[in-house]
Amino acid sequence: MSTSTQAQTPQIEKIKAAQHVYMWGEGTGITTDEADQQALRTLISQISLSVESQFSTQSCYGTGSELKENVSSVVNTYSSATLNNAERIVFGEEPDAKVFRYIKREDVAKVFTNRYNKIKEFAHFGDKYLEELKIADAVRYYYWGMILTRSHPDANELTYKSEIDYQERNLMTYFPKQLDDIFEDIDFKTKEIELEEDHKIVHLGVYYKDQEVQNLDYTYWDGRDWSSIVSAKDGRGILEFMGPMAESKENSKIKIEYMCKKEAKMDREVEDVLSKVKGIPFKSAYQPIEFNKKQKVEVAKKLVSPTTTTTKDLKFSDVVVSEDYQNIVEKAIKLSQNHDFTSLAEICTPQGKDFLERLFSYGSVSILPSDDVTTFKVGDVTEVRAVPMSFSFRNNRKFIEDVVFGFDVNGKIDHVNFALSKIAYEDILSKKNWPKEEKQLIIHFMEQYKTAYALKRLDYISSIFSDDALIIVGNIVKKSNGPESRFGDHTVVKYNKQTKAEYIGKLKYQFQRKEFINLKFEDSTIKKAGYDKPIYGIQIKQHYFSNNYGDKGYLFLMVDLTSIKEPMIHVRTWQPEKNADGEVFGLADF
Repeated sequence: MSTSTQAQTPQIEKIKAAQHVYMWGEGTGITTDEADQQALRTLISQISLSVESQFSTQSCYGTGSELKENVSSVVNTYSSATLNNAERIVFGEEPDAKVFRYIKREDVAKVFTNRYNKIKEFAHFGDKYLEELKIADAVRYYYWGMILTRSHPDANELTYKSEIDYQERNLMTYFPKQLDDIFEDIDFKTKEIELEEDHKIVHLGVYYKDQEVQNLDYTYWDGRDWSSIVSAKDGRGILEFMGPMAESKENSKIKIEYMCKKEAKMDREVEDVLSKVKGIPFKSAYQPIEFNKKQKVEVAKKLVSPTTTTTKDLKFSDVVVSEDYQNIVEKAIKLSQNHDFTSLAEICTPQGKDFLERLFSYGSVSILPSDDVTTFKVGDVTEVRAVPMSFSFRNNRKFIEDVVFGFDVNGKIDHVNFALSKIAYEDILSKKNWPKEEKQLIIHFMEQYKTAYALKRLDYISSIFSDDALIIVGNIVKKSNGPESRFGDHTVVKYNKQTKAEYIGKLKYQFQRKEFINLKFEDSTIKKAGYDKPIYGIQIKQHYFSNNYGDKGYLFLMVDLTSIKEPMIHVRTWQPEKNADGEVFGLADF
């Protein structure tokens, strides 16, 4: 027996003897890592055994050997996030390595408490986004919360005070009821039908309690299979049918997306639980839809009729009466659809031409009809705003975005951006004490920023960061084992400072590896740094989604918006979680 083994054994025996205080697992192997994994598996089995009776009240876990296997699998979802930080004692030298893992029984309860807190947080987000008509987000958080609840040994006792009616609810019934109610109140209405040879596009209005949804994800039956996921936006959705049967197709079935397994990549804990807890089907998520033959009309040749121009939301700008700009946009779209980018030089600046080439390379592009397109001034720039388009990708995904076309003083298209959501847009317009020019700048900048990442405009992104920009990126890391490590405090966020060159270099590598990037902004807070210059601190919750990666976190930008054409970012921070005080980085920190 080695000296280290002699020293460690009394401590191990003491822990084993205190069974009412500790839970433990022991493992052997050729390597220390192999022994450690075996010790963790033994520890997991001990925890599984101790909570098995609690899980047995949930019918989804079965009985007998099936119950044991399922409970062990679910307990593993805690281990991946937490158990690796149980205390460790290594004794025995390779190739006869031995590892002893142990935790206090009272600390096991902390693991379940942490998950309960997350479940309540998901219920809160579901309530919040439902009120904001962000139905895709509400459904996602409700479903994830429901699955996490079923992974908790005290599932039948967990409660939550609803932020909708302020009543205390049992979460095992609250989540499924919220989902069923949402599905029942979603309505898809056929607005227009576009038919060209073997290609039919059904344009939908998407509503929740007769209000346009801000977002909603769904698939539909195309006659052979379920379609790729369509992300409806601002009340607009589509169905597409291809082939010789397209013309005669008069009905379909829509399935509202609620499991959101791809988005779960943004949260490893959720992803793990979704893979180990049986999914729950919702019949109410399926809706039949009939296409009314009377609505089979040609899509208007014009993007918008002058009589339908809406001005009520354009409080800071003068609406342009002339249709010339919209005619140019139509011409640019037709040329781009035909990939005749050379002819764009007549109506676009070199930058505008580059924008359109990138835009029509962002997936397969379809133009959606709309009577809400507007043309108005933004300083000395004219914009044709909110032309709806859909973008389809091989990765089984389809996004709907409103696109903004910007003209220079010579009447040429100079930039193309993805518009902010209606809620984000109107929130900025509602700021009473901000000069109207600065409202324009903020909207324009946020749309530029979102679009630059989607269209992979690396040169532009580089140009808007000052050379000495402070760039901080936070990542969740596991705490190392040691006397200061405790089971209930299992992760920390490590912040890395990057130079501009380092950040742009990593971004270039990411752009090369991704088919598409899509950013969604939520919960923005915008504050002005002072009175002499338009320097703003922008705090925003960001969802980053691509074909091979997804995450969510909190973005902070300190940006000088003196010039609409030359914004300058001085500080950028990204953090996966809020700080301990519930706040995120902001102007006060810099």
